[in-house]
Amino acid sequence: MKEIPANRFENLRLATLQISIATHNSKDLFELYSQLHEIISGLMPARNFYIALVDSEQKTIAFPYFVDEVDSPDGVTSLPEMPIDGKSLTGQVIQKAETIHFFRDAAYADEGFEEVILIGGDSEEWLGVPLKNLDGEVIGVIVVQRYDKITREYDQFDIDILNFVSNQIALAIELKLRDENLKRSEDKYKALIENLNDIVYSFDPKGFVRFISSAVTRYGYTVEELLGKNVSSIVHEMDIEKFKKLTLDVLKGRVQPITVRLYDKEGRIHWFQTVNSAYRDGDDFYINGALSDITERVKMEEDMQISRQKLFEANQAKDSFFSILAHDLKSPFTGILGFSEFLVNDINDLTLEEIAEFANRINSSARAILDLLNNLLDWSRIQTNRLEYSPENININEIMFNVNSIVVPITHQKGLEYIYEIESDIMLFTDRSMLETVFRNLISNAIKFTPRGGSIIVTGEVSGDVMRFSVSDSGVGMEQETMDKLFNLNELVTTSGTENEKGTGLGLKLCYEFVKRHGGVLTVESRPGEGSTFSFDIPVVTI
Repeated sequence: MKEIPANRFENLRLATLQISIATHNSKDLFELYSQLHEIISGLMPARNFYIALVDSEQKTIAFPYFVDEVDSPDGVTSLPEMPIDGKSLTGQVIQKAETIHFFRDAAYADEGFEEVILIGGDSEEWLGVPLKNLDGEVIGVIVVQRYDKITREYDQFDIDILNFVSNQIALAIELKLRDENLKRSEDKYKALIENLNDIVYSFDPKGFVRFISSAVTRYGYTVEELLGKNVSSIVHEMDIEKFKKLTLDVLKGRVQPITVRLYDKEGRIHWFQTVNSAYRDGDDFYINGALSDITERVKMEEDMQISRQKLFEANQAKDSFFSILAHDLKSPFTGILGFSEFLVNDINDLTLEEIAEFANRINSSARAILDLLNNLLDWSRIQTNRLEYSPENININEIMFNVNSIVVPITHQKGLEYIYEIESDIMLFTDRSMLETVFRNLISNAIKFTPRGGSIIVTGEVSGDVMRFSVSDSGVGMEQETMDKLFNLNELVTTSGTENEKGTGLGLKLCYEFVKRHGGVLTVESRPGEGSTFSFDIPVVTI
């Protein structure tokens, strides 16, 4: 069943309530049929509408309610009974126990089409849905049809809606038939209520409950403990005035659906939609109603609102990111182009030392671009849930050898002291690529924000079944506001380094996600002017 649009879903919700109320309040079957016709007309075109009922003993179909602009132009009528066979579409719906949607032009254009009897005139379009009882037996058919090309065609939502309400209509008709046969006995009336999912209730003008259906037991209450209680005892305090106003409006003849919050026995809040109606018993007035639980729909709407807000924030972050990315790609490419042009145009006039210096700067710019693109690739994999986590047993020495071969030359180039204090020959259970990326990004970040003459300390020691790593620097440090944004994928924090080094701010977010994949958490401690320390745990191999 496709998701029904919100406006039609609300109409459907109201219709189910109206069907319940019509079942309770209609004085006989004919009035019930009339009200069902009116309710269906509020959901789809139903100018031509009929209900057919099965007589299983006689194997015939009766038509107790028939409205048709061709066969009954003067209004509602009934038709003679006819045998159940495949010669009519109505009979086919009963025999197949399934919906039939018939288009005259399409059917007549089909060479294999076998002519069928249409109840009513030769309609352009015919839609029939089986009415099934609680045992799954077909007890009748509900039909709408269209004779002209002006009235809109029935779409899939009409089919789904008619199927959705058909069980409730079938139940309503069956119960009303029983009520008529048993002179509207009280037992059968209660059976109708007990078979509804909605909480049906009745209370007096002062709010004291006189009747409530057993559906309330789903919320922890017994029927007995609520009888005689005031409804305000279970209504949310912020909705009590709304409920009182509803009662006054109903007594004045104004009926409209409202949404209220009720408490269950455990104090949890549930959202309900209700439609009330007033009735008189002698000199006393009472208010009847049916509560439909819409908690899931309310939660879904709240989740959708949160999702829309997150999407808005993500789009803002994306726009900011692309702006930063374009800027940070432009700088190294400008360097590469500039130095390469020197080499192309003036190579014969340059010394070997100058050529080596230009080549080194081109290499540095290219490496910066490669690091940026690698981070961008990993970031995109995280965003699309395509990042694979492949842990294996690896010696920490192998990891740090690869990392140090990249970062140590850079620390020397910037004149930083690099202190390495990691326990040797510890076996880790880790994803090699992810862990190397974490160390490279954290150490590169420390280099970026530590001025010349400063120091970087990398430590690691075993603690239980994990190895605790830290990367500390004596750099510029951070404010708390900056730290709060570091690991949020929707917040981009980009700051130039002590020597104007560039960056997108992606590196730390990748580190956070990679450590998270290992079951750990990346934490940071920092103060402005005193440096920063990033710490995380990686599982060790236990024998």
